[in-house]
Amino acid sequence: MANTKSTPNRAVTARERPEARVWPEQMVCSHTDREETPHFEAAGDRTHRTVIRGAGRYLTVAVLLGGLAAIAAPASPSNQIEFNKQIRPILADNCYLCHGPDKGTRKVGLRMDNRDAALQGVKGRPAIVPGKSATSELVKRVISTDPEYRMPHKDSGRTLTQQQISLLKQWVDQGAKYEPHWAYTPPRKKTLPEIKNAAWVRNPVDAFILSELEKQSLGPAPQADRRTLVRRLSLDLLGLPPTPEDVDAFVADKSPDAYERLVDRLLASPHFGERMAVYWLDLVRFADTVGYHGDQNTDVWPYRDYVIRAFNDNMPFDQFTREQLAGDLLPNASVQQRVASAYNRLNMVTREGGAQAKEYLAKYAADRVRTTSSVWMATTLGCTQCHDHKFDPFTSRDFYSFAAFFADVEEQGVYESSGFYSAFPPVIRVPQSKTDETKLADLASAESQAAKEEATARQLSTALHSSVNKGAGTALSPHSQHKIETGGDEAVPAPVGPVPSPGEKDVAQALGLSAEALTKALTEWETATRPLAQSAEDKEVPLIIEDEVNGGKKEGEWRLVETAASKPTHSGKRVREQSSDGLVQHFANEFKKPHKVKKGERVYAYVFLDPEKLPQTLMLQCFSGERGWEHRAYWGKDLIPFGAVGTDQHNHRHFGDLPSAGKWVRLEVDLEKVGLGAGKEIQGLAFTQHGGRVWWDEGGVLSKSPLSDALIAVFKKDASEWTDNDHKELLAEFFDARGLKKAEDNHAAARRAKDEFEKKLPLCVTTESVAPRTTHILPRGNWMDESGPIVQPATPESLRAVMVQGSADSLSARTNTVRQTRLDLANWLVSRDNPLTARVMVNRLWKLYFGTGLSKVLDDLGTRGEWPQYGDLLDWLAVEFMDSHWDVKHMVRILVTSSAYMQDSKPTTKLKELDPYNRLYARQSRWRLEAEFVRDNALEICGLLNTKIGGPSAKPYQPSDYYKELNFPKRTYTPDKGEDQYRRGLYTHWQRTFLHPSLAAFDAPSREECTAERNISNSPLQALDLLNDLTYVEASRVFGEHIIEQGGGTFEERLRWAYRRALGREPRENEQETMKQFFEQQSAQFKSDPDSARELIHTGYAPVPEKLDTIELAAWTSVARTILNLHETITRY
Repeated sequence: MANTKSTPNRAVTARERPEARVWPEQMVCSHTDREETPHFEAAGDRTHRTVIRGAGRYLTVAVLLGGLAAIAAPASPSNQIEFNKQIRPILADNCYLCHGPDKGTRKVGLRMDNRDAALQGVKGRPAIVPGKSATSELVKRVISTDPEYRMPHKDSGRTLTQQQISLLKQWVDQGAKYEPHWAYTPPRKKTLPEIKNAAWVRNPVDAFILSELEKQSLGPAPQADRRTLVRRLSLDLLGLPPTPEDVDAFVADKSPDAYERLVDRLLASPHFGERMAVYWLDLVRFADTVGYHGDQNTDVWPYRDYVIRAFNDNMPFDQFTREQLAGDLLPNASVQQRVASAYNRLNMVTREGGAQAKEYLAKYAADRVRTTSSVWMATTLGCTQCHDHKFDPFTSRDFYSFAAFFADVEEQGVYESSGFYSAFPPVIRVPQSKTDETKLADLASAESQAAKEEATARQLSTALHSSVNKGAGTALSPHSQHKIETGGDEAVPAPVGPVPSPGEKDVAQALGLSAEALTKALTEWETATRPLAQSAEDKEVPLIIEDEVNGGKKEGEWRLVETAASKPTHSGKRVREQSSDGLVQHFANEFKKPHKVKKGERVYAYVFLDPEKLPQTLMLQCFSGERGWEHRAYWGKDLIPFGAVGTDQHNHRHFGDLPSAGKWVRLEVDLEKVGLGAGKEIQGLAFTQHGGRVWWDEGGVLSKSPLSDALIAVFKKDASEWTDNDHKELLAEFFDARGLKKAEDNHAAARRAKDEFEKKLPLCVTTESVAPRTTHILPRGNWMDESGPIVQPATPESLRAVMVQGSADSLSARTNTVRQTRLDLANWLVSRDNPLTARVMVNRLWKLYFGTGLSKVLDDLGTRGEWPQYGDLLDWLAVEFMDSHWDVKHMVRILVTSSAYMQDSKPTTKLKELDPYNRLYARQSRWRLEAEFVRDNALEICGLLNTKIGGPSAKPYQPSDYYKELNFPKRTYTPDKGEDQYRRGLYTHWQRTFLHPSLAAFDAPSREECTAERNISNSPLQALDLLNDLTYVEASRVFGEHIIEQGGGTFEERLRWAYRRALGREPRENEQETMKQFFEQQSAQFKSDPDSARELIHTGYAPVPEKLDTIELAAWTSVARTILNLHETITRY
């Protein structure tokens, strides 16, 4: 991701970007006349310097071999025992469970993960006596034949091998030196190792690999042929196969930098971001649904597109980190940075009625700790939710302190149930193009200008009203100062300070009227307005009567009855009876005519409480387009888990005790107190209760008289009795009616235009920071037990040497007493001194291009992980990643331009025996394509693939009843038609509890948890899927059409065309013979059963060319199905 420095929130100019990258050892690339690959020669030989174009700059690559060969790594004695590599795994597997970091399970007080504690031992008996294995209790115990004395204890089920015992003895005799765990010390670049076969080295990666191979008396595999290389690169970097034209062009290109130019072209492809996104989305557990209970859809796909764009734009990984963890906290956060912060909202959530909000908030917090520590740290911090870590130096305090970083994320423990596509607030609207961004900016500017004009009018209005009974120069009182909402992050305040008393001249100027015109207009207004003073009572404006819901949509159970406890209804013939022992509600939204709130209005509802079965809580909820059901009032006990439970906010406001029972009572709610000020719209009402029996009748809005009390008082007098103050009141009210109202209307129109445009834009969940929730250490992880101490945000204590540096905008002001934020956490993660983040990322990149990580366990670099096969190489890559300013494409380029990457993948007999899992990398690896790419591969081969980048998730073919077990709500799967049916696999709708069957068959994860490495299985179900899934049958049929139309006139020509299209090569002689026999067999079968041929070729939505012979097309479809099912077709070599 690009070449920007890692200073937080700071843009880097082109001048600061290194124009050339030279390895520390000053390597110079040279080439001979060999066709297949550039190689290196010693300085002074026939060489020429090659400058290879890199991602975003020119990169001077690799090695002056005369200097390289002279560099020798210091050799270790062959019998010197290394603690981290040889001893720590033995102790971790066999001792730490009872004698490790977790004091809660530590036996007899002995700790073996700490040298001082091991030397001290127990009761004066040291477990280890350095240099004396014979007198060390550790050695005595492991060699004992007494099952009661021997360790590991017989009940553990563990036994040491003789080799492990021998290593422990040697280690003690050599002084029993401990080392910090390799992953918890900052990486350092070491001198490149000595090598013999310098000609094989293309960059420093090869020096590390070759050095180890030469120690093992092994040599690297030959370079793969060019057809294999171009196919490998295309699949690795794009997730798509190359076209025959791409293969031919690369094979024919004899230029010395042909391979590097191919790499650069693929890295520049927009499909690179798609391929990288698949892996990242597994890590962050991205899905289109919420997971728990009904697994409803959520609005999140713009986050996926953000990830694709970030990888394509080569966004620096440190910036990528900050934007996801704390995009909302960045200064002047852009829409895309707020979309990035959706990372914090990708956890599973619930809308299950009756679920405990507090319990699920604890689940969400734990999920974020597990995921974030896995994604960036490859650390099993989740193990400390209930107890201190048994193997790594992390505590429960670390877990909850880490969770506290996310305590400010606005969320609900249990989200409201309001339909299938209900948003899970907070959400934002996301422009999808530059045109959208420009239009939205113009509309926002227009709204801002209208807001300023309204503020000016309101200032004059306030001054006019203040002049009544007050002299000139009177300061405005605080309660009279209004703020105008602009649609931006802040409101525009009316000016504060002494304001001279205005008069008719000011009003005339503001309205653009002459003195005479003002007098005439004022007289006409007085005449028209006076009659309104005669009807100044509040008026009920019903929005819901019986089951008439203003043209809206009803939800919940609407049980209509004709009496309430044998008493008459209040307003009509029927009322709605609602009875329950727990939470129950009925509601309506999507009013056809939303009610626009006026200042001072209240919402009301008539209720009749059963004296024999009183409820514990009543709640009225209003739905607005801006905040959904975030406007609530309740009476009685705080038992309804909607909104900020336990607080008194607009989304959960307490209005007093329950009303009287046994009679009709009108509940009233001041709309401003629940966040619905003038100009907002009510689009729905909900009637909620906890327990009891309640009859609900008419609900609506109490419309206030348009005249103020002061104006009514003036109009009740005879005009001849009007005082100077009365005339001032009239002037003020006149200006409100003409000037202020026009400004308010203009502002409302500008806001409405902006809102209407925004409503067309897709939604995305986002992160909004609120007052942090209190975080306790929960004993044993019990969410009901808050007896543990309160903790503040902090990084793990064992890694505390890497101090949080603070937010970039307030570094100098921050102290240890200032609460740390998610931005501080992000800065700490990408700190240069953080020992984990860079190692974690490059280890995973290595896995993508070599099949296995340098440290195999991708989500655990801790004690229970694996000592890296090439630790110095891993550290070299980690430091290079940071030195390149966290440039992902730079690192990918280093890996795929290495000779190690370009090796053939076929193992020799010797390698199969010596290194069956290819951990020495004496060859390339082979693996089956990931689930999404299996499908992409088939669609690309047949020509159906829609290569559009980004957009809403798509629904490929799937059995229509596959979702029949999904509830709340019930739903039926409907595949997309048109080009969306053929979108790439990463755009597939990701239903967590019912993952698409084909994705599941090929081991795609449900994404309920972070997945750093997918399983790779080999099952008959996969072959059946490739043969019978509608996607692959249709792809085979369309592939068959193209074979006939483009492949030539003979069977042999067509088969060659098909193989080149699918595999990048021509068929072998035996393959051609087998396929011909199969084709003839299928032709004969379809001739005898033409109906089955017609059925086969009409599979899928893609139209069938009428000119093609049905039997011939069906036979070639069968051949195509076979080719798409070949192991080679779905394998990366």
